[in-house]
Amino acid sequence: MGIKEDLPMDEEINDIQLTKKLTNSLFSLESNEENVMKGIKDLANRMKKSNHEMTNYLSLQNETVRLYIQLVNRKSDIINNQDLMKIKEHVKRMEKTVSVQHEIYNSFQEMGDSYKEYHKTLKDLAKSFEKLNKKQKDWHDSAAELSKAQGSQMTSGQKLDKLEKAVNKQKREVMKYYDDRKHRDGFVQHAMVRINQAWIKLKNVIKTQEW
Repeated sequence: MGIKEDLPMDEEINDIQLTKKLTNSLFSLESNEENVMKGIKDLANRMKKSNHEMTNYLSLQNETVRLYIQLVNRKSDIINNQDLMKIKEHVKRMEKTVSVQHEIYNSFQEMGDSYKEYHKTLKDLAKSFEKLNKKQKDWHDSAAELSKAQGSQMTSGQKLDKLEKAVNKQKREVMKYYDDRKHRDGFVQHAMVRINQAWIKLKNVIKTQEW
């Protein structure tokens, strides 16, 4: 293989700028998705705490129902049968709320875990793009230096040989990081599938509830 095959094509040179833009976009996306992940996890934790307290409140209301039954049976002047029916209805609605909320915050917790994996794969992919972009630039710079040396009558054969080896080495590095980028992109795609599944599960949990 001659040195010509090791030189970057025009399209590969153009890809340097595109990779740089993609790298910046990925780091921005990774930062935003991290905020989403934190927000989801925070919401899940807040809902869990609220659900725990609502469960305690429901337990106290059930005690109130039992007390109201006794008062109604004893013909209380303060609590009548209508009051008893109202609090029973209230307790029934709260039981449903506790049950639904429990399912929802579990779904949010699962989604938060999915986002954690997704965020990590995005960050790894962004770093891979960053390394690839650096290697692409090194390759382009080495090729430009070789081209300049080839146009100079002052360049020795030893110098040209050294520059050609540098171009060949940089191309192999670029190929290596292209493979790494494809490998890490596969992890991102897998993580995105899990996120989509978590969103669909949450939607179905909400959709199937009957009030």
